[in-house]
Amino acid sequence: VDWYKNHEFYATDTFLDIGVVMLKFHPICYFHVFILGMLLAKLRQLLDKQAVASKHGCFSWRNPYNVALQFVAPMGYLALFLVFSV
Repeated sequence: VDWYKNHEFYATDTFLDIGVVMLKFHPICYFHVFILGMLLAKLRQLLDKQAVASKHGCFSWRNPYNVALQFVAPMGYLALFLVFSV
């Protein structure tokens, strides 16, 4: 991460400064976030169907799909928070 230390905020004098701005703010650089978001939405949709079909009931804590929906999503949000706050 030595190349990032040479970057000066609010400066566009060097190619490094312009490259850092491109990496941080260009929409193409966030295409993977869009794709992963769509995949997670589809997973959530599939898990909802499995939770409804479970023998324990949709809202039971003995239902493994309900546990996945309640705890995995907040962990994903925590990971996103850590990635974007560093």
